[in-house]
Amino acid sequence: MFCGGKLEDSRDSWDRSSLYNRLPKGKKVIADSAYKGIPEKATITLNKHSSATKKFINRAKARQESYHWRLKTYQVLGSRFRHGRSSEDKLKMHKMCTEAVCVIVQYDMKYHPLMQMSGKVKMD
Repeated sequence: MFCGGKLEDSRDSWDRSSLYNRLPKGKKVIADSAYKGIPEKATITLNKHSSATKKFINRAKARQESYHWRLKTYQVLGSRFRHGRSSEDKLKMHKMCTEAVCVIVQYDMKYHPLMQMSGKVKMD
């Protein structure tokens, strides 16, 4: 999803609207080792990183997993969506419901955080 195509495929074939292509120059995401082939856009945990850097990356990944888990508890993403009359109407309503759930989860994480991710960490 991040790249808009398979990592082993040519980057020219990736979806131009994917997050990979939308990230501003110089910005990176924190990712798992599956994205080691795109170091210009993804930071992964490396053995050479300091323990503080590794801890920061692990906390960021844990926070993202918490967000995804919270989204799944609403079941709008993992179960059959039965609202709407036509396929177009169902897609529109499903998008609206998904966006609403995302806002609810973001609000909950803002006012009931599991951990803070503030501050800057120098990546070695």
